[in-house]
Amino acid sequence: MLGEFELTEKKKSICEIRKQEICQAAIVCFLEKGFHNTTMEDVISKTSLSKGGVYYYYKNTREMIFDIFMEGNKHRIDLIKSYVNENNLSLSDLEDEDIMAELMVDKILTDNPLMKIYAQFLVEANYDKVLFQTYQKIQEASKEELLRFFNNENKNKTSNEEFIFISYLLNTFILGVNILNARENFLLNKKVIKEMVKSAITHIKEEV
Repeated sequence: MLGEFELTEKKKSICEIRKQEICQAAIVCFLEKGFHNTTMEDVISKTSLSKGGVYYYYKNTREMIFDIFMEGNKHRIDLIKSYVNENNLSLSDLEDEDIMAELMVDKILTDNPLMKIYAQFLVEANYDKVLFQTYQKIQEASKEELLRFFNNENKNKTSNEEFIFISYLLNTFILGVNILNARENFLLNKKVIKEMVKSAITHIKEEV
C-alpha cells in the first residue's frame, strides 16, 4: 500500500508528465503557426488529453509559454554545467568576462526551436500588456534561477537594472538571429559580437 508521501510523489509525477506533453504540443503549434495564431484548441488537438484535461493544467497559452521557458532555463544551466565540467572550471571561473561573453554569444547563436519561439514571444509582448507582464515574470524567474545556480554569490554584485540591461542586449541579438535571419552574418562576425558583449560586462563590473 502506498504511503501519503509516495501518493503525493506519484501524483506529482503524473502532473509533470501531462504538463510536459501539453508544452511539447504547444511548442509544435508555436513553430507551425506562431505564438499569436496558436489557440488552445490547436494545442489540445496535438495531445492525448481531453479538453478538460488540458484546461485543468493551463487556462491559456501564456501559462504554457512560461513553463516552456522555465524548462529552457534549466536546459541552459545544464549546458553551463557541462561547459564547466568539460573545461575543468569552477563556478568562480565563470566570473571571467571572456568566459561569460563566450557563453552568452553561444546562447545568442544557438539554433534551437525554443529560441525561435522566444523571439516570436518578444515581438508579441511589445503589443500585448498581459504578455509583457509574462515576459517580466520570466525575466525575474530567470534571474532567481541563475542566482540559485551560483549559490547567490553575485546577488549583491549585480543590480536588477544591470541584469535587465544585459537581458535587453542579448534579446536584441536574439531578435536579429531569429526574426531578421541574421544568424549566418552573426556567425561570420562572432568575434565582434563577443567583444561587444564582453565590453558591456566589463563596463557593468567597473560600475559595481
